[in-house]
Amino acid sequence: MTLAAYQTLVNDLVRDRDGVISTMQRDQAIADAVARYSADRPRLLVVDVDSAGGRRTDTPEGWFDGFSTLRDAEFPIGDVPATMLLMGNVRMYRGPSSVQIELPFSLTAGESIRYTFTAQHLLDESDDTVPDAHRPPVAALAAAFLCDQLANYYTTESAPTITADTVDHADKSRKFASRAKELRLQYANTLGVNTTRLAPAAAIVDLDRNASDGGGRIFHPRRGA
Repeated sequence: MTLAAYQTLVNDLVRDRDGVISTMQRDQAIADAVARYSADRPRLLVVDVDSAGGRRTDTPEGWFDGFSTLRDAEFPIGDVPATMLLMGNVRMYRGPSSVQIELPFSLTAGESIRYTFTAQHLLDESDDTVPDAHRPPVAALAAAFLCDQLANYYTTESAPTITADTVDHADKSRKFASRAKELRLQYANTLGVNTTRLAPAAAIVDLDRNASDGGGRIFHPRRGA
C-alpha cells in the first residue's frame, strides 16, 4: 500500500469534517504509527557484510542506530546446518563517529559474515514494508492519534458565546475520544499489544533520506554506520 493510500484511509477513519487536522499533522501521525508498529513488530533483515580484515565489521545496510539489535551472526556462510556464533561473544563497538560489530575472532579481508538484525519499517511513496494484514491496524493507530488531538481540540477550544455551540463542541470531543479508543483497540487486538503502550509517539523522525522517486522517506534506514 502506498503512502497516499494510507493518507486516504486515515482521512476516512478520522472524519475530520471541520478540517482541523493539517496534512502535516496527518502525515506525522502516520509516521508515529509506523514507528510504534516498528517497536511492536520490527522487521528482521538478513544482510551479508564483507570484512576489511580484523575483528570488527561495519554494521549491515539497513541498520538503524539506536533501534536495531543483532539477532544472529553466521560464519562461515553456507554450512549445513548453519554455523551460528554465540551471541554472547559478539558485541557492539561504538567509536567517535561510527558503530561496528566486534567478533570473537579476526576475519580475512574479503571474507563475508551474515547478520540477522531488527530494523524499522519503511513507508513512503514507493515502499511499504508493513505486512498486508497489519496495514489497516497501522492506519487505525494513526487515526487514533489524530482523534486524540481532535478530542483535545474541541475540549480546550475557547468557549463559544452560543450555548448550542458549546454543547456541540463537548459532544464532538466525546465522540472523537471514543473513536480514538475504538481505533486503538483495533490495532491492539490485531497485534496483541497492551493499549497502555499506545500513546502518541514522541520520537522525532528524521526526513533526510530520499525515496527512489526523489521524494523524502518517512524513515531513513541507516545511522551511525
